[in-house]
Amino acid sequence: MFMHGLLIYCVLFLAAILYFILDPKIRFSFVPGIIIWEIAGTSFFWCFVFGVMKPGALINWINSLKIIKVQKLNLIALSAVVATVVCVALYFLGKLIGKCIFRGTKEKAVLAKILYIVASVLTLLTGIFQTLNSSTLGQATYLRTLKYASLFRVVGWIRVRFGYLLVNVQYALPCGIILAATGLICLILICTKIPMIKKKKEKSQPVT
Repeated sequence: MFMHGLLIYCVLFLAAILYFILDPKIRFSFVPGIIIWEIAGTSFFWCFVFGVMKPGALINWINSLKIIKVQKLNLIALSAVVATVVCVALYFLGKLIGKCIFRGTKEKAVLAKILYIVASVLTLLTGIFQTLNSSTLGQATYLRTLKYASLFRVVGWIRVRFGYLLVNVQYALPCGIILAATGLICLILICTKIPMIKKKKEKSQPVT
């Protein structure tokens, strides 16, 4: 279960890290990075607990510390906390890398825009796939979409190779919609005349 779907996590983590790295050059680039990382990271750590570790053993170990009492249903909250901690660390690391890479020149502004578009397209396409894929996860939704059987056969073929976010069925569709909307909004913003690229502040020369 845990090994299945790793490719989709790699794509989303790459997009989130790109947004963090681009933050020193593109305004509010960290916002989509946080959204993507929280969705993918929470699902990833949740699946790690249930796919690799034994949930009962983990709960007993945490409860033995007598700091916080954890039940099985609380592990999703614990996964979200872990994802947030990692997100903060990656944000500062990405910002540091971004400051080293993007320093002032027009050519690097073009590179930043291209990388931003790449991250946005990856997020948009992954969100669309997750949205379509969610229609085949539950029996009720699957029966309502039987007339699109050929489409979902293609989606199923992609799912075997690309994977999917291993979240609860009821959260699969909202996660896909949020990811698709995030990617689309970022694409619209970067492709409009709204000033997204941060300009380097010029130091004022002293009057002699």
